[in-house]
Amino acid sequence: MMAEELLSIENLHVSFSTENGVAEVLDGVNFSIKPGEIVGLVGESGCGKTTLARSILGILPKNSAQITDGSIIFNHQNILKMQEHDIARNIRGRLITFVPQDPFSSFNPVFTIGTQIMDLMKWKSSEKESHGFFGRARKSERDKHYQKVLKLLQTVQLPDVEGILRKYPHEVSGGQRQRLMIAMALLSEPRLIIADEPTTALDVTIQAQILKLLRQLARERNVAVLFTTHDLGAAYEICDRVTVMYAGQEVESATVDAFFGKPRHPYTKSLLGSLPSKSGKLEGIPGQIPALINPPSGCRFHPRCEAASTNCAEERPQVHWPSADHMIRCYYPRTYD
Repeated sequence: MMAEELLSIENLHVSFSTENGVAEVLDGVNFSIKPGEIVGLVGESGCGKTTLARSILGILPKNSAQITDGSIIFNHQNILKMQEHDIARNIRGRLITFVPQDPFSSFNPVFTIGTQIMDLMKWKSSEKESHGFFGRARKSERDKHYQKVLKLLQTVQLPDVEGILRKYPHEVSGGQRQRLMIAMALLSEPRLIIADEPTTALDVTIQAQILKLLRQLARERNVAVLFTTHDLGAAYEICDRVTVMYAGQEVESATVDAFFGKPRHPYTKSLLGSLPSKSGKLEGIPGQIPALINPPSGCRFHPRCEAASTNCAEERPQVHWPSADHMIRCYYPRTYD
Protein backbone atom coordinates (compact mmCIF):
# COMPACT_ATOMS: atom_id res chain seq x y z
CA MET A 1 0.00 0.00 0.00
CA MET A 2 2.82 2.39 0.83
CA ALA A 3 4.43 1.75 -2.57
CA GLU A 4 1.32 3.12 -4.27
CA GLU A 5 1.47 6.43 -2.42
CA LEU A 6 2.77 9.44 -4.30
CA LEU A 7 2.97 11.60 -1.17
CA SER A 8 3.30 10.32 2.40
CA ILE A 9 3.59 12.65 5.39
CA GLU A 10 4.45 11.07 8.73
CA ASN A 11 4.47 12.64 12.21
CA LEU A 12 5.00 16.17 10.89
CA HIS A 13 5.58 18.83 13.57
CA VAL A 14 5.78 22.51 12.55
CA SER A 15 6.13 25.42 14.98
CA PHE A 16 6.22 29.19 14.53
CA SER A 17 8.10 31.69 16.69
CA THR A 18 5.89 34.64 17.64
CA GLU A 19 6.14 37.60 19.99
CA ASN A 20 4.01 35.70 22.52
CA GLY A 21 5.86 32.39 22.32
CA VAL A 22 6.15 29.31 20.12
CA ALA A 23 2.97 28.22 18.36
CA GLU A 24 2.71 24.47 17.67
CA VAL A 25 0.83 24.75 14.37
CA LEU A 26 1.14 21.12 13.22
CA ASP A 27 1.21 18.40 15.88
CA GLY A 28 2.28 15.05 14.47
CA VAL A 29 0.23 15.16 11.27
CA ASN A 30 -0.01 12.06 9.06
CA PHE A 31 -1.32 12.35 5.52
CA SER A 32 -1.07 10.49 2.21
CA ILE A 33 -2.25 10.73 -1.38
CA LYS A 34 -2.00 8.34 -4.32
CA PRO A 35 -1.51 9.09 -8.04
CA GLY A 36 -4.73 10.29 -9.64
CA GLU A 37 -6.45 10.69 -6.27
CA ILE A 38 -8.19 13.88 -5.15
CA VAL A 39 -7.97 14.33 -1.37
CA GLY A 40 -9.77 17.11 0.45
CA LEU A 41 -8.11 18.70 3.48
CA VAL A 42 -10.91 20.32 5.50
CA GLY A 43 -11.34 22.08 8.81
CA GLU A 44 -12.00 25.45 10.41
CA SER A 45 -9.78 28.44 9.69
CA GLY A 46 -6.50 28.12 11.57
CA CYS A 47 -6.48 24.30 11.64
CA GLY A 48 -3.20 24.07 9.70
CA LYS A 49 -4.33 23.36 6.13
CA THR A 50 -2.24 26.09 4.53
CA THR A 51 0.79 25.33 6.73
CA LEU A 52 0.67 21.70 5.60
CA ALA A 53 0.50 22.76 1.94
CA ARG A 54 3.39 25.21 2.39
CA SER A 55 5.44 22.51 4.11
CA ILE A 56 5.04 20.26 1.07
CA LEU A 57 6.06 23.09 -1.28
CA GLY A 58 8.97 24.09 0.95
CA ILE A 59 7.86 27.72 1.23
CA LEU A 60 7.43 28.15 4.98
CA PRO A 61 8.86 31.49 6.25
CA LYS A 62 12.45 30.72 7.19
CA ASN A 63 12.70 33.44 9.84
CA SER A 64 9.82 32.11 11.97
CA ALA A 65 8.80 28.56 10.95
CA GLN A 66 10.61 25.40 11.95
CA ILE A 67 9.92 21.76 11.10
CA THR A 68 10.93 19.98 14.30
CA ASP A 69 10.08 16.39 13.39
CA GLY A 70 8.59 14.14 10.73
CA SER A 71 9.07 13.38 7.05
CA ILE A 72 7.52 14.35 3.72
CA ILE A 73 8.10 11.54 1.22
CA PHE A 74 7.26 12.56 -2.34
CA ASN A 75 8.00 10.27 -5.26
CA HIS A 76 10.24 8.12 -2.97
CA GLN A 77 12.28 11.15 -1.81
CA ASN A 78 12.20 12.87 1.57
CA ILE A 79 11.73 16.53 0.64
CA LEU A 80 12.89 17.66 4.08
CA LYS A 81 16.35 16.19 3.43
CA MET A 82 16.77 17.71 -0.04
CA GLN A 83 18.79 20.84 -0.78
CA GLU A 84 16.75 23.97 -1.47
CA HIS A 85 18.16 24.40 -4.99
CA ASP A 86 17.20 20.79 -5.83
CA ILE A 87 13.64 21.38 -4.63
CA ALA A 88 13.39 24.60 -6.63
CA ARG A 89 14.89 23.00 -9.75
CA ASN A 90 13.16 19.62 -9.78
CA ILE A 91 10.14 19.62 -7.46
CA ARG A 92 8.43 22.95 -6.79
CA GLY A 93 6.71 24.34 -9.88
CA ARG A 94 7.44 21.18 -11.86
CA LEU A 95 6.44 17.90 -10.20
CA ILE A 96 4.37 19.78 -7.61
CA THR A 97 2.43 22.84 -8.75
CA PHE A 98 0.03 25.23 -7.06
CA VAL A 99 -3.37 26.77 -7.82
CA PRO A 100 -3.86 29.82 -5.54
CA GLN A 101 -7.00 30.93 -3.78
CA ASP A 102 -7.35 34.35 -5.40
CA PRO A 103 -7.25 34.46 -9.22
CA PHE A 104 -7.57 38.26 -9.15
CA SER A 105 -4.12 38.90 -7.65
CA SER A 106 -2.27 36.02 -9.32
CA PHE A 107 -1.27 37.88 -12.49
CA ASN A 108 0.93 40.92 -13.00
CA PRO A 109 -1.46 43.68 -14.22
CA VAL A 110 1.12 45.41 -16.47
CA PHE A 111 1.88 42.45 -18.78
CA THR A 112 -0.39 40.58 -21.14
CA ILE A 113 -1.56 37.10 -20.18
CA GLY A 114 0.36 35.66 -23.13
CA THR A 115 3.65 37.25 -22.04
CA GLN A 116 3.30 35.87 -18.52
CA ILE A 117 2.33 32.35 -19.59
CA MET A 118 5.07 32.15 -22.23
CA ASP A 119 7.67 33.29 -19.67
CA LEU A 120 6.44 30.58 -17.32
CA MET A 121 6.53 28.05 -20.16
CA LYS A 122 10.12 29.00 -20.90
CA TRP A 123 11.10 28.63 -17.23
CA LYS A 124 9.45 25.20 -16.95
CA SER A 125 10.99 23.93 -20.19
CA SER A 126 13.61 21.20 -19.83
CA GLU A 127 15.40 22.78 -22.79
CA LYS A 128 16.12 26.09 -21.06
CA GLU A 129 19.61 24.97 -20.11
CA SER A 130 20.62 25.34 -23.78
CA HIS A 131 20.12 29.11 -23.72
CA GLY A 132 19.60 30.01 -20.04
CA PHE A 133 16.42 31.49 -18.63
CA PHE A 134 17.26 35.03 -19.73
CA GLY A 135 18.71 33.94 -23.05
CA ARG A 136 16.79 34.08 -26.31
CA ALA A 137 15.09 30.81 -27.18
CA ARG A 138 15.15 29.47 -30.72
CA LYS A 139 12.15 30.36 -32.89
CA SER A 140 11.29 26.67 -33.34
CA GLU A 141 11.25 26.25 -29.56
CA ARG A 142 9.07 29.35 -29.05
CA ASP A 143 6.63 28.09 -31.67
CA LYS A 144 6.47 24.69 -29.98
CA HIS A 145 5.82 26.31 -26.60
CA TYR A 146 3.14 28.58 -28.09
CA GLN A 147 1.28 25.65 -29.64
CA LYS A 148 1.43 23.73 -26.37
CA VAL A 149 -0.01 26.72 -24.50
CA LEU A 150 -2.83 27.09 -27.06
CA LYS A 151 -3.71 23.41 -26.74
CA LEU A 152 -3.69 23.58 -22.95
CA LEU A 153 -5.94 26.65 -22.86
CA GLN A 154 -8.38 24.82 -25.11
CA THR A 155 -8.23 21.87 -22.70
CA VAL A 156 -9.43 24.08 -19.82
CA GLN A 157 -12.33 25.17 -22.05
CA LEU A 158 -11.38 28.79 -22.68
CA PRO A 159 -12.88 30.51 -25.75
CA ASP A 160 -10.77 32.37 -28.35
CA VAL A 161 -7.49 31.31 -26.75
CA GLU A 162 -5.28 33.43 -29.03
CA GLY A 163 -7.40 36.46 -28.20
CA ILE A 164 -7.11 35.79 -24.46
CA LEU A 165 -3.31 35.62 -24.71
CA ARG A 166 -3.30 39.15 -26.14
CA LYS A 167 -5.40 40.52 -23.28
CA TYR A 168 -4.38 41.96 -19.93
CA PRO A 169 -5.56 40.22 -16.73
CA HIS A 170 -8.24 42.83 -15.96
CA GLU A 171 -9.87 42.13 -19.33
CA VAL A 172 -10.95 38.58 -18.48
CA SER A 173 -13.44 37.33 -15.88
CA GLY A 174 -12.62 35.68 -12.55
CA GLY A 175 -13.69 32.27 -13.83
CA GLN A 176 -11.45 32.64 -16.89
CA ARG A 177 -8.54 33.69 -14.69
CA GLN A 178 -8.97 30.62 -12.52
CA ARG A 179 -9.03 28.40 -15.64
CA LEU A 180 -5.81 30.10 -16.68
CA MET A 181 -4.29 29.29 -13.28
CA ILE A 182 -5.25 25.62 -13.68
CA ALA A 183 -3.71 25.60 -17.17
CA MET A 184 -0.49 27.14 -15.81
CA ALA A 185 -0.37 24.50 -13.06
CA LEU A 186 -0.55 21.81 -15.76
CA LEU A 187 2.17 23.30 -17.98
CA SER A 188 4.98 21.22 -16.50
CA GLU A 189 2.94 17.99 -16.51
CA PRO A 190 3.07 17.68 -12.69
CA ARG A 191 2.32 14.63 -10.58
CA LEU A 192 0.70 16.63 -7.75
CA ILE A 193 -1.35 19.83 -7.79
CA ILE A 194 -2.03 21.69 -4.54
CA ALA A 195 -5.28 23.66 -4.94
CA ASP A 196 -5.67 26.10 -2.04
CA GLU A 197 -9.39 26.89 -1.87
CA PRO A 198 -9.41 27.69 -5.60
CA THR A 199 -13.12 28.55 -5.81
CA THR A 200 -13.50 30.84 -2.77
CA ALA A 201 -13.47 34.07 -4.80
CA LEU A 202 -15.93 32.80 -7.44
CA ASP A 203 -19.72 32.73 -7.57
CA VAL A 204 -21.57 29.44 -7.11
CA THR A 205 -22.18 28.58 -10.77
CA ILE A 206 -18.56 29.25 -11.73
CA GLN A 207 -17.40 27.23 -8.70
CA ALA A 208 -19.26 24.19 -10.00
CA GLN A 209 -17.67 24.55 -13.45
CA ILE A 210 -14.15 24.88 -12.02
CA LEU A 211 -14.60 21.86 -9.72
CA LYS A 212 -15.91 19.72 -12.59
CA LEU A 213 -13.02 20.81 -14.81
CA LEU A 214 -10.37 20.14 -12.17
CA ARG A 215 -11.75 16.67 -11.48
CA GLN A 216 -11.92 15.86 -15.19
CA LEU A 217 -8.33 16.96 -15.84
CA ALA A 218 -7.02 15.05 -12.82
CA ARG A 219 -8.68 11.88 -14.11
CA GLU A 220 -7.48 12.30 -17.69
CA ARG A 221 -3.87 13.04 -16.71
CA ASN A 222 -3.62 10.81 -13.60
CA VAL A 223 -2.58 13.82 -11.53
CA ALA A 224 -3.04 13.77 -7.75
CA VAL A 225 -4.79 16.82 -6.26
CA LEU A 226 -4.57 18.09 -2.69
CA PHE A 227 -7.70 20.22 -2.35
CA THR A 228 -7.69 22.43 0.75
CA THR A 229 -11.07 23.91 1.64
CA HIS A 230 -13.44 24.86 4.43
CA ASP A 231 -16.39 24.20 2.09
CA LEU A 232 -17.68 20.67 2.73
CA GLY A 233 -20.00 20.95 -0.26
CA ALA A 234 -17.04 21.53 -2.58
CA ALA A 235 -15.20 18.60 -0.97
CA TYR A 236 -18.20 16.36 -1.62
CA GLU A 237 -18.33 17.36 -5.28
CA ILE A 238 -14.67 16.84 -6.20
CA CYS A 239 -12.88 14.58 -3.70
CA ASP A 240 -12.30 10.84 -3.51
CA ARG A 241 -11.23 11.02 0.11
CA VAL A 242 -11.43 13.61 2.90
CA THR A 243 -9.04 14.28 5.78
CA VAL A 244 -10.27 16.44 8.67
CA MET A 245 -7.90 18.61 10.69
CA TYR A 246 -8.48 20.37 13.98
CA ALA A 247 -5.99 22.75 15.62
CA GLY A 248 -3.01 21.16 13.87
CA GLN A 249 -4.04 17.51 14.33
CA GLU A 250 -5.67 15.17 11.82
CA VAL A 251 -8.68 13.54 13.46
CA GLU A 252 -10.38 11.55 10.70
CA SER A 253 -9.78 10.38 7.13
CA ALA A 254 -12.22 8.44 4.97
CA THR A 255 -13.61 8.02 1.49
CA VAL A 256 -16.24 10.60 0.58
CA ASP A 257 -19.09 8.09 0.90
CA ALA A 258 -17.93 6.93 4.35
CA PHE A 259 -17.15 10.46 5.51
CA PHE A 260 -20.54 11.95 4.65
CA GLY A 261 -22.53 8.74 5.16
CA LYS A 262 -21.14 7.67 8.56
CA PRO A 263 -18.83 10.22 10.22
CA ARG A 264 -17.06 8.76 13.26
CA HIS A 265 -15.21 11.49 15.14
CA PRO A 266 -17.23 13.87 17.37
CA TYR A 267 -15.60 16.88 15.72
CA THR A 268 -16.50 15.64 12.24
CA LYS A 269 -20.09 15.04 13.36
CA SER A 270 -20.26 18.56 14.80
CA LEU A 271 -18.73 20.03 11.65
CA LEU A 272 -21.32 18.32 9.44
CA GLY A 273 -24.05 19.21 11.91
CA SER A 274 -23.25 22.91 11.54
CA LEU A 275 -24.24 22.86 7.86
CA PRO A 276 -27.65 24.29 6.85
CA SER A 277 -30.39 21.64 6.84
CA LYS A 278 -33.97 21.40 5.59
CA SER A 279 -35.20 22.24 9.08
CA GLY A 280 -33.45 25.60 8.83
CA LYS A 281 -31.78 25.10 12.19
CA LEU A 282 -28.07 25.87 12.46
CA GLU A 283 -26.08 24.14 15.18
CA GLY A 284 -22.73 25.66 16.07
CA ILE A 285 -19.84 24.00 17.90
CA PRO A 286 -19.59 25.24 21.52
CA GLY A 287 -16.36 26.90 22.60
CA GLN A 288 -13.50 28.34 20.55
CA ILE A 289 -10.50 27.06 18.63
CA PRO A 290 -7.61 26.84 21.12
CA ALA A 291 -4.57 29.08 20.99
CA LEU A 292 -1.69 27.12 19.51
CA ILE A 293 0.92 28.81 21.71
CA ASN A 294 -0.39 26.84 24.69
CA PRO A 295 -2.67 24.19 23.15
CA PRO A 296 -4.65 21.60 25.13
CA SER A 297 -2.86 18.34 25.83
CA GLY A 298 -3.92 15.05 24.26
CA CYS A 299 -6.71 15.44 21.72
CA ARG A 300 -6.93 19.18 21.12
CA PHE A 301 -10.69 18.99 20.57
CA HIS A 302 -11.44 17.62 24.05
CA PRO A 303 -12.29 21.02 25.70
CA ARG A 304 -15.16 21.40 23.17
CA CYS A 305 -16.17 17.73 22.99
CA GLU A 306 -19.31 16.60 24.83
CA ALA A 307 -18.03 13.00 24.82
CA ALA A 308 -14.58 13.76 26.25
CA SER A 309 -13.15 11.67 29.08
CA THR A 310 -9.98 11.95 31.18
CA ASN A 311 -8.10 9.87 28.60
CA CYS A 312 -8.69 12.54 25.96
CA ALA A 313 -6.74 15.15 27.96
CA GLU A 314 -3.93 12.84 29.03
CA GLU A 315 -2.73 11.48 25.68
CA ARG A 316 -3.51 11.90 22.02
CA PRO A 317 -5.53 8.91 20.77
CA GLN A 318 -3.78 6.38 18.56
CA VAL A 319 -4.93 5.69 15.00
CA HIS A 320 -7.88 3.30 14.70
CA TRP A 321 -9.30 1.76 11.52
CA PRO A 322 -13.02 0.93 11.92
CA SER A 323 -12.89 -0.17 8.28
CA ALA A 324 -10.24 -0.47 5.57
CA ASP A 325 -11.05 2.97 4.13
CA HIS A 326 -11.75 4.85 7.38
CA MET A 327 -9.25 6.19 9.94
CA ILE A 328 -9.99 8.07 13.18
CA ARG A 329 -8.18 9.23 16.31
CA CYS A 330 -10.66 9.03 19.18
CA TYR A 331 -11.23 7.33 22.56
CA TYR A 332 -15.00 7.75 22.26
CA PRO A 333 -16.28 4.15 22.18
CA ARG A 334 -19.60 4.85 20.45
CA THR A 335 -17.61 6.26 17.52
CA TYR A 336 -17.18 2.68 16.32
CA ASP A 337 -20.89 1.77 16.40
